[in-house]
Parts: sequence; structure tokens; C-alpha cells
Amino acid sequence: MNADTEKARFLRDITRATLTTQRARQETGYRSCDAQAMAIALEPSITLETLSIHASVELKGDLTRGMLVSDWRKKLNKSPNVTFVTKIDTEKSLTIWMNMVHV
Repeated sequence: MNADTEKARFLRDITRATLTTQRARQETGYRSCDAQAMAIALEPSITLETLSIHASVELKGDLTRGMLVSDWRKKLNKSPNVTFVTKIDTEKSLTIWMNMVHV
């Protein structure tokens, strides 16, 4: 991001650690689940593919505590109650991101 606005500088500062880690792992691009969730909330049409499954938050501490446990293999035979976005239109998402920092 080459924008030189106050918002762009703020985003560079708060994403620096994540970018450093992703580069060290030789990952390409930048992935931010929070930014993607916001982009989808603002512009649902960027969603290209979804997957609906059953999931619940573990509260008893049997497996974990406060973590979303997803039944990826459908072992529980329960109706889907969560929809995951598995693919987005990255060009539209980038446009939303860039418009956010240029204001």
C-alpha cells in the first residue's frame, strides 16, 4: 500500500508484525481475516464461494475453551448452522481496502 494518508500510515503500523511473519514464511500477499470479514459485511457481492457446516463454541473445556469447533467431516450428523466464506473476489476486496485508506 503506497498511499500516504493518515489512515494508510495507521494500517501500515498495525499490520507490520503480521506482514513480517507472512514474509518470513514466504507467503504471498496479505491475509487479514478481520479485513475480509469487514469487506464482506460492507459488500456481500465479493463472496464467490461458501461452505455451510455445523459448528459450536466449546464452553465445557473438554476439547478446548472458547474455541469454535467445526464438524468438517460431518461426524455429528447435525444441520449446518455456520457458513464460512471460502473464496472472495480479491480485486473487489482490494478496491474496498484502497478506498478505505484514501479517504
